[in-house]
Amino acid sequence: MVVIGVVEPSEVARPERRRDVAAERHAAAGQRDRLGRQDLRAGRRHTDQTRHEGDYTPNFHVRRQIIIRGVNGLSLAVMAIYPLLAADAADRVTRTVPLTPGVPIRIEATVADVTIVGSNRPDVLVEIVRHAPTSADFAKYPVVIEDRRDGLHVTVLQAPVRGEPGRDANLRTAIAIAAPATAVFQAVRVFEGRVTVTNLKTAVDVDLRRGPIEATALAGRVRLETGIGSIDVRTRR
Repeated sequence: MVVIGVVEPSEVARPERRRDVAAERHAAAGQRDRLGRQDLRAGRRHTDQTRHEGDYTPNFHVRRQIIIRGVNGLSLAVMAIYPLLAADAADRVTRTVPLTPGVPIRIEATVADVTIVGSNRPDVLVEIVRHAPTSADFAKYPVVIEDRRDGLHVTVLQAPVRGEPGRDANLRTAIAIAAPATAVFQAVRVFEGRVTVTNLKTAVDVDLRRGPIEATALAGRVRLETGIGSIDVRTRR
């Protein structure tokens, strides 16, 4: 729960007994100087509407300023959290692809968290979840899962923008791949995100430009490279 404003109940103060000193001074001034008395009357016009000489003077203080601050605070809070309240569109693609032993696998993505786990399964399970501000944005980075002559390709690349490679951080992807432990991951290429590889025994080549790489229980031919980020290699799961 987020508190965005506090409204205090209106309070009525106790009546205070006040002597109208200004009135007494006014009377004295009238005896000495009629003109000065008129000046005092002009300055006390608003006060004389609510006061009587020698009487009790109720003093009511309604704390409207606190309520006003609460309303202003509400407006500012809504403006501040509005981007967080905006709905995030999600799209999921899941495919199981047969894999011939020795056929290489290539993965390419722009902004993605990639998780690869090797096991004793004979095929490849690919699960891709995309997140974008709107559903229309999914057209900017389509999912491609193709079994080509040169191997299995899994790509989620952003389309170029004015001739430059797309690099929109709001177009995010999570790629999870379960493959045989003996599978050959010829290339894993990601511009920004995180790559986690576990239990691969033949070959894996990872190049991540921005972000960390975590590798556990790898064997065979291994290449891990990151432009900006850390590389954490562990021998056991």
